[in-house]
Amino acid sequence: MDDLVWRLAVPHINDIAHTQRSAVRTRPRIHLHDSKERVNMEPDDLYTLRNQFWLGNYQQAINEANSLMRLQGALLEEKREYTYRCYLALGQYDVVDGEIAGGDVTPVNLKAIKCLSSYLQGNKEGSLAQVNAWASETNPTVEVVSSLIHMHEGNTKEAMKSIARGQTMEQKSMMVSLLLRMDRLDLA
Repeated sequence: MDDLVWRLAVPHINDIAHTQRSAVRTRPRIHLHDSKERVNMEPDDLYTLRNQFWLGNYQQAINEANSLMRLQGALLEEKREYTYRCYLALGQYDVVDGEIAGGDVTPVNLKAIKCLSSYLQGNKEGSLAQVNAWASETNPTVEVVSSLIHMHEGNTKEAMKSIARGQTMEQKSMMVSLLLRMDRLDLA
């Protein structure tokens, strides 16, 4: 009798776990490559990947990216972008250089990540020339990479120019970081 009361009174653990998992996956979807953030309540396939990346759990982010097999289009490209940025953060530049081709078919955001890899390996002049050639690009990843390279070079003014028109969360946080670096608390 007690067992029957217990089963009726306490919800099944599997039901609770399923509810929590589905709640985690239905966060607002914010697309990385939109000039204005689109928010809808669809399941976000890259939610865990993004969180692991922003928390600095790069190896877990790579593992999560490898488990995402059914992505297509822009989500697949964004997954690749986060994966390669994780490899850069782990210092595995050879993986990025080996997997990103430099041809015309390669998207400009992946070319920017390869340029950052080249810069971090010591090819500073070539990377700066490439970043300056992309000055008119409006791709958020290109703008972030350009800002990062200029920031590493100590050129805060150019770093701010690169992300001045940015609308993504990453661009705005870089702007705040640069303003704090300049001791401009009033603008940050």
